[in-house]
Amino acid sequence: MVVLATEPLLLSVESCQSYDDLFSDFSRMRNQFNARYVRLYSWCDQRNNEFPTDVVRAAYNAGIGMLNICFICQTID
Repeated sequence: MVVLATEPLLLSVESCQSYDDLFSDFSRMRNQFNARYVRLYSWCDQRNNEFPTDVVRAAYNAGIGMLNICFICQTID
């Protein structure tokens, strides 16, 4: 987990955390840092169908908003 003490907080999800880990991270952000939103600058492609649902559900259940900022880079020849 990468936590920077800014509002909103930043979370790296490249390690494809489980729902329990995500919920724990989001809850800590909400309770310890009083965060209202978290920015996601990365994404996990390894758990294709489960991961997006887990992220949204964990954030919602922890009482924190979510802003996905995914950068898609494509090489143009």
